[in-house]
Amino acid sequence: MKLQGIKQDLLLMMTTSVIICITFYPALVHLNEFMFVPTADGLKNYYTIEYYLQHDHWLHFSGMNYPFGEHLSFADAQVGLSVPFKWLCYLFPSLTHYGIGLVNLTMVAGVFFGVFFIYKILLQFKISFWFAFAGGLLITFLSPQLFRLMGHYALSYIFFFPLCWYLFIKSEQTGKVKWILLCIAAITCTGLLHFYLALITTVFLVTYSMLFTITHLSKKYWKGILARWGLALTPLVLLKLFMAVTDTVSDRPARPWGFFFAMSDFDTVFKAHPTDLLGNPQKELPGYGEGFAYIGLAVEIILIAGILFAIYQLIKNKFSSRINKDSSSSLSLYFIASILVLLFSMAIPFKWGLEFLLDKISFIRQFRSVGRFAWVFYYVAGITAINYLQIFYNYIKIKKSTSVALISICIPLLIWTTEDFYRLKTVHGYCTDGFKNFTEVAETEIKALLNKSGQYSQDYQAILALPFFHIGSEKFSLDNNGQSESYGIRASLQWELPLINIALSRTSLEQSCETVQLLSDTLIDKEILSKLSDKPILVFVNSTALTPAEKNIIDHSQFLTSQGELQLFRLDPKQLISSTKNVKEIYSNKEKTLYPFNGYWSSNTSSNAVLKYFADLDAMTTGKNLQHNKDGLKTIFEEHITNLQQGDTINISLWLKINPESETLPILHAYEINPEGATVKQLEAPFKWSTNVYEQCVLGEIVFPITSVGNKLKLVMEGNADYANLLIRSAKENTFIKSAGGFYFNNIPVQ
Repeated sequence: MKLQGIKQDLLLMMTTSVIICITFYPALVHLNEFMFVPTADGLKNYYTIEYYLQHDHWLHFSGMNYPFGEHLSFADAQVGLSVPFKWLCYLFPSLTHYGIGLVNLTMVAGVFFGVFFIYKILLQFKISFWFAFAGGLLITFLSPQLFRLMGHYALSYIFFFPLCWYLFIKSEQTGKVKWILLCIAAITCTGLLHFYLALITTVFLVTYSMLFTITHLSKKYWKGILARWGLALTPLVLLKLFMAVTDTVSDRPARPWGFFFAMSDFDTVFKAHPTDLLGNPQKELPGYGEGFAYIGLAVEIILIAGILFAIYQLIKNKFSSRINKDSSSSLSLYFIASILVLLFSMAIPFKWGLEFLLDKISFIRQFRSVGRFAWVFYYVAGITAINYLQIFYNYIKIKKSTSVALISICIPLLIWTTEDFYRLKTVHGYCTDGFKNFTEVAETEIKALLNKSGQYSQDYQAILALPFFHIGSEKFSLDNNGQSESYGIRASLQWELPLINIALSRTSLEQSCETVQLLSDTLIDKEILSKLSDKPILVFVNSTALTPAEKNIIDHSQFLTSQGELQLFRLDPKQLISSTKNVKEIYSNKEKTLYPFNGYWSSNTSSNAVLKYFADLDAMTTGKNLQHNKDGLKTIFEEHITNLQQGDTINISLWLKINPESETLPILHAYEINPEGATVKQLEAPFKWSTNVYEQCVLGEIVFPITSVGNKLKLVMEGNADYANLLIRSAKENTFIKSAGGFYFNNIPVQ
């Protein structure tokens, strides 16, 4: 008896449930005590929702970037999930402690509904039940989004694209307001889970609408054309309006880094993942795997055969209506649209010497990881392959017999199923350590450390985790291999205190500068201090490998307790107020105590330091009269360094005016070159690692031991940069440079 209607849907849902229960069994058993990833982005993306539910309201996240906090969207806290759940928490307060379970349940549910809506799409294209049944399962369980379970949880929702596409098809076929509104709502809501989800769908639908417009240039279609464009673009407008109304930060990065790095390519789309059946375990995916969207060997075979078959039928003009009667011609237009989106995910045509177009279309610059757009091609290619498979089946059944047709399609289906099995095996492997991951994060050693100190968290305003981590502003990148971030997040959860540190996205440039400035030289005023309360700060140290700036924080703090490498300190923010008295006294008596050079700068030794590209304090901070380097390499210094002895160490420092429009901060390279022109030593200073910040300028420094006095020093700037005040001095030397409004001490501004 042939299954019909609701019985068919139930069969699919039951089968899907069984596969999900087997694959995700450990996660389902320990739903709120399970972590796919206990470090880096994985831990942070659990933490932001957990902290928000327990301590925050509406759209403000206070767990990081203290004292500023952050908009919930830029904390990867899934606004569309966490805010409604927070409303539920007002009725049932105990739910505030189920943030981790909420994330896990939603991800698993996303897999379930992914199967369902892919199946529904196939039915819309007149695919028979059993082909749609198989397609829903096979396409879902080979989805590249399954790998997002390893940290990028909001990007793991397999249902997002099938749901939105299904509703668009229903809107297109019926023209009913109900389906149009549902489609707009669905795309908008997925954008509130992660903005990329809405962007991916929107780009696909806009591309399709463009193709539809080109192929239906007729007055009788103008209403349909406008409807398609309106439906595709309205969610994006709504999301932009939502952010404009709710986000008060005006200086977020305009050009995030990554457009030409996190791309897809032939390998990421048409070759298996290293863990797959046909994958090469020795090969790493390019671009952090952002562009991974492997469509599967079976899909590749079917698509090639289908395209050749279509060409053959067109040439012979024997394409029987009986064969294609169950297929929708609009699928071909969707497939072409997905190919265009795939090319975009490969940064085509922009990487073909047309990067300047990105500056003309600044909106596209916002796409940090264009490789994710390859997911569109994955789903559309899979659905197109199922359509071709049904065509082949009908054709062979007519030409030969039903049994021959079944055998013919069983071969690609077997390949597809086997690849799915290996993918699910990998996913199941992710689940095996989930409970262990949670128990490690939930260990009470950090909480015990605070209890051991005899302190109470409510007596402190925030935590400063050292080694210092600050990730997400696009300009500064201080991550310390993720260890400090992991310890800091665990401390924040257990002590119920916010972190001054940052592991967010597109953080305000001004806020970033003020936060990083906490670790600046003692002569630099810390602007953030005026925004802190009078309560002390808990300094949580999880490593002995500290920078001089971090050691300075410790030197100004009171030791509380320790346990192994973990140490706890109490810091009074007033201890970080700049201390300029001593250097000001020396500078005021410079005629008596210092050696003058060139009339406007002095030194405590008679050696002749080098100063180039001088700019007053005001000129440096306003960006006037600075040197400029466009993207690329520029030699800014190449000379012999005099008055030094072999083995002496020189200090190289250079101020950079941060350009909000640049993707990232540049790098200063230093080379020691012998008389034969060969490089004998090379060091570099990425400005993104510096913590000496003055307003929106950052100081890059290199400590460079000289191998031989007869060699040259060559400095090369790499990247877009506006710079000034190149100072090259002996490490034993102190220099004072006169400037309007104050002076520089060893290139540190003093007012």
